[in-house]
Amino acid sequence: MQWFASLEAWQQALLASLMMYAMTALGASFVFFSKKLNGTFITLLTGVAAGIMIAASFFSLLLPVAVFLFGWLSGLCPVVV
Repeated sequence: MQWFASLEAWQQALLASLMMYAMTALGASFVFFSKKLNGTFITLLTGVAAGIMIAASFFSLLLPVAVFLFGWLSGLCPVVV
C-alpha cells in the first residue's frame, strides 16, 4: 500500500481504472463461458446486483446526507425509522 501511495495522482487513477476494468471484464467473462443459464440462477444474480446497487446508493449518497443532517441539525430533524 505504501508503494501505491507513493505514486503520482494520475498514476494512481490509471492503475485504479485498469483494476476496475479487469474486474469488470472478469465478471462479464462468465457470460461468454456459460452455454445456458437456469432461470432461477438469473433471478438470483439479478437480486444480488440489485442489492449491491441499493447498498452502494445508501453508503455513498444517503448515509453522508443523514450524517450531515442528523449530526449538524439533530435538534431540527427528527429520526424516523
